[in-house]
Amino acid sequence: KEEILLVQEAIELNIPILGICRGAQLLCCLTGGWLIQHIENHVTNTHDVHVENKGVFKTNSCHHQMMVPSADQKVLAYSFETLGVVEADNNIIIERVPEVVHFPKIRALGIQGHPEWPSMPKRFSDYCEQLISELIL
Repeated sequence: KEEILLVQEAIELNIPILGICRGAQLLCCLTGGWLIQHIENHVTNTHDVHVENKGVFKTNSCHHQMMVPSADQKVLAYSFETLGVVEADNNIIIERVPEVVHFPKIRALGIQGHPEWPSMPKRFSDYCEQLISELIL
């Protein structure tokens, strides 16, 4: 409840928000998106992330939930995977797992990996820093 109130206050005050891992998932849910509760292959050391017009990066990863952003949110980076997921008794096929999401209406950025950890490859960490500067500050 406290985290939700903090995000709501930041939105009201137009304060930039950076959500990392669970924080990115919280932003997604509070802005009209939702989560798939369990996906495989993301509680690993690193995996590939595709960034439009910039190529493939390596990211660290330790999550098992997946953001499903709403239509007004922009997925900036994703991993290509074909996953079969059972969610609320429905079989869902996923081909792209969102890894970085921009929430332009609230000046927020959600990053599923951990750019603050030493295990984050520098190239992707630099990309995340660039996004923060360009999109929310």
